[in-house]
Amino acid sequence: MHDDHVTIEFEIDRRGPVRWNFDIAMELAPGPVEMRADVLGLGASQPQYFRTEHFSDWMLGLAAKFRQGLGLPASSEIIFLTGSGTAGMEAAAANFLPTPNFLAISSGQFGERMCEIVERRRFDFDRWSLDSTLSPAENLRGRELGRYRCCFSTIAETSNGYFLDPRLIRAAGLPDDSLLICDGITAAFVDDFDIGAVDILIVGSQKGLGLAPGMCFIVLSEKAVKSIVGKTCDSLYFDFNLYINNMKRGQTPFTPGLSVLYQLDRALDHISAEGGLSALTARRKALATAFREELDRGGVAYSRKYVSNCVTVIQTGTVDAECVVRGLKDRFDITVATNSPPYKKSHFRVSHMGHNTIGDMELAARAISSVLGGKT
Repeated sequence: MHDDHVTIEFEIDRRGPVRWNFDIAMELAPGPVEMRADVLGLGASQPQYFRTEHFSDWMLGLAAKFRQGLGLPASSEIIFLTGSGTAGMEAAAANFLPTPNFLAISSGQFGERMCEIVERRRFDFDRWSLDSTLSPAENLRGRELGRYRCCFSTIAETSNGYFLDPRLIRAAGLPDDSLLICDGITAAFVDDFDIGAVDILIVGSQKGLGLAPGMCFIVLSEKAVKSIVGKTCDSLYFDFNLYINNMKRGQTPFTPGLSVLYQLDRALDHISAEGGLSALTARRKALATAFREELDRGGVAYSRKYVSNCVTVIQTGTVDAECVVRGLKDRFDITVATNSPPYKKSHFRVSHMGHNTIGDMELAARAISSVLGGKT
């Protein structure tokens, strides 16, 4: 985006978070818009002192709003952790591992990241590497899950787009009393999945919620909370008991990313006003579908089976994917995501998590076809 013009009028309640009113006029470039203008503008708000009763009341309301947004029961806990999604994964490992009979299910790069975290902590675990060309049912068929007391899986694997509903892991035999940790960093607020099957759900601020990077939100089921009561965590910063106990008074134990919290409050208001979670995930699906149909018209290859709404992974064949990414930026001012080895030269990714329109998605697909030398 370029030549943006955002006029901001604001009022400040010095007892608590800033309240903003926006009058916005924007000239859009061909590239997709990733954040709503009013949510983006809150990143410029003056952080207010937060160790106050007014802020505590606001935080308690924000936690309730977050539960409502995901359709969670009041018995669940929300950990407001300042850090990336990987920090959320590390925090989950610090609080719930080691445990006898832990399984890590890896469907790609971010599943492997959890394995790296567990290996660095020198915990014993089993690893299952899934084949992204097979359906979840095929990948889970014949697997013995009954003996595992704790399991990790990615719901939407952004390196390859693979989607694995946690409900299927339970249906394949993971016991009801076993803990299921899920990387929902890109799946939450993007895909339809059974959140009730998950005990520890990690959500990223900059993904489906459309906020700035810098925070993750970890949803704990009542069962997960009970499993760590009185348990000593080897990390001070990641100790969930500190977060749970502090949230009873509407506070976090350490300084939170205040601007991101202001953005979260506004984003949750938008989700509620626009029909709730089901309407939002339907919109994400519509964006992904429109983009993929336009790729089909341009003869562009992409991963199409068992995929999430969060991204589409483009296959460039013998064309250097990094050259395509540069061409999109240079010719169309469109930024897309490269991939990691071994797919760095043969695949790139396009997000459907931003504040985009179907027209944005179709334009991006036509640009990709043009750079690849296909139809326009």
